[in-house]
Amino acid sequence: MRSRAPWFEFGSFRLEPGERRLLRDGAPIALPPKAFDLLVFLVEHADRLLPKEELMERLWPGVFVEEVNLAQNISAVRRALGGDGRQAYIQTVAGTGYRFVAPVRQSSGPQTDLPTAGEPAAPRGHRARLLVLPFRMLKPDADLEFLTFSLPDALTASLSAIDAVIVRSSLVAARFASDAPDLDRIAREAQVDLVVSGTLLRAGDQLRVSAQLSDASAGTLIWSQTEQAPVDDLFRLQDSLVERIAGSLARPLSGGEHQQLRRDVPASAKAYEYYLRANQASQSVSGMSFDGAVIARDLYLQAVREDPEYAPAWTRLARIYRVMGKYQGQDAGANLARADEALQHALRVNPDLSMAHNLFAQIEVDRGRAEQAMVRLLERLQRRGPHAEVFGGLVHACRFCDLLDASLAAHAHAHQLDPALGTSVMHTYFVSQRYEDVIRVSGDVRGYIYALSLDALGRGAEALAFLPRTPPIVNAALALIEGRRDESVEAMTAAALTFADPEAFYYAARHFAHLDQPRLALDALTRAIDGGYFCQSGLTSDPWFGAVRADAAFQSLLRRAGEGRASAERSFRDAGGADLLDAATPAL
Repeated sequence: MRSRAPWFEFGSFRLEPGERRLLRDGAPIALPPKAFDLLVFLVEHADRLLPKEELMERLWPGVFVEEVNLAQNISAVRRALGGDGRQAYIQTVAGTGYRFVAPVRQSSGPQTDLPTAGEPAAPRGHRARLLVLPFRMLKPDADLEFLTFSLPDALTASLSAIDAVIVRSSLVAARFASDAPDLDRIAREAQVDLVVSGTLLRAGDQLRVSAQLSDASAGTLIWSQTEQAPVDDLFRLQDSLVERIAGSLARPLSGGEHQQLRRDVPASAKAYEYYLRANQASQSVSGMSFDGAVIARDLYLQAVREDPEYAPAWTRLARIYRVMGKYQGQDAGANLARADEALQHALRVNPDLSMAHNLFAQIEVDRGRAEQAMVRLLERLQRRGPHAEVFGGLVHACRFCDLLDASLAAHAHAHQLDPALGTSVMHTYFVSQRYEDVIRVSGDVRGYIYALSLDALGRGAEALAFLPRTPPIVNAALALIEGRRDESVEAMTAAALTFADPEAFYYAARHFAHLDQPRLALDALTRAIDGGYFCQSGLTSDPWFGAVRADAAFQSLLRRAGEGRASAERSFRDAGGADLLDAATPAL
């Protein structure tokens, strides 16, 4: 037996801090780790008003975080406690803090036995966080080298369909690739509980995979498994490993989760091989060359020709089309239309495929349907619960709808679930004119809005010192900082010829307005609003629009932006966005 440990009871709930478990009428209730820690602290100090500053220091000692992080964790606790949780358990004292107000009974007693071999390895009471590392080839094999990334990537995609686990992306996993993974570092930097690692070895026409599941924080091996399958039947290996990993989670899979795992089975071994080879080719898709994108596109096309009902291949094909159209300037309209068509095909085959839903939201935003994308993502949160990539999609969609507070709240939720997930919050800060925050979250992104944010903070010399004078949009910013106004106009005009993004046209509009080019500014702004970018907040508050604000055409565009924003606000409320994001919007 475990040593005796305290537990707390309130209402129909039992809270067991030592087991990291919250029960309601004996049934476990899932809570994110920080939200669980917050609930424990509130209950331990029941009836005491806890200032926000004290709570934030308790949850994030020595680390600066925004107050929205605390608000989102309060919301997570309230949702876990049910519809009456807002004031029946946690009282908000406006401008000060929170108080746990329900009667609490504290006791100590025998806790449950230690888990025996074969029992769930993941911590109870919260969703396990898992990372699948790239596998290693034990002997060089050029024909199968693609599997070192693409097989773990396929495992990651399949496991993401399980609500009981938060799976870090393959791009995060690639940062920790090593012959001898440092589990302590991975646990700390990737913030995960479980790590899957493995090796590959070819033996004739067979492929042998040795995989291990480890407890990252304890540095211990949970299980090791060796599987073998014909090289021309690779899906068998993925299927077996997914089943073993899923069986190690803290709770049994639901019927829907079992169905989802069984749904995306390729009908053709060749289709699966094309799919895996394409995944390898698109490993760094956002920055890949045009030739690399073409290779990945053609392999995905071969996969869907072999198996027209393989939804993951249609989804990844759509992603390549979007990159080619939006970021590489390759036949933008046609490629975005192809991406849209491929995503709709994927969702007809599998209406619940997470990665298809998340990418489809980006496509919808690209094609002027940000409000629809926002609503669909909110509905998905209602049905499936918190998901980092869904919140990440909402950062983008809400900004296009000019719901900037909601966009920031969505980023906070996404970052809590997966701190390594990249979102477009940098742009939300920029249009909110929060330039210090742009610099803070920029990471390795050094481009147009980064340069202008430095200049707005009086640090333009830093941008001039290290930013290259390509592409044209960056050159437009640097020329502006140096006072070369005509060259800045010329560079932005050249950049706008390649734009396929309405937000980029908004940036061009404010740039031209600042340089006293009203016709160019109004033309760019028209394209932004026609594209579904409802930037009412920026149009009314950004001083760079001062030169055109009195123009009748500008006022007409401002009204259109306001109408789009008002419609989005209504949809946001109707879809429960304020509760899901803790981000109420202003009154209409």
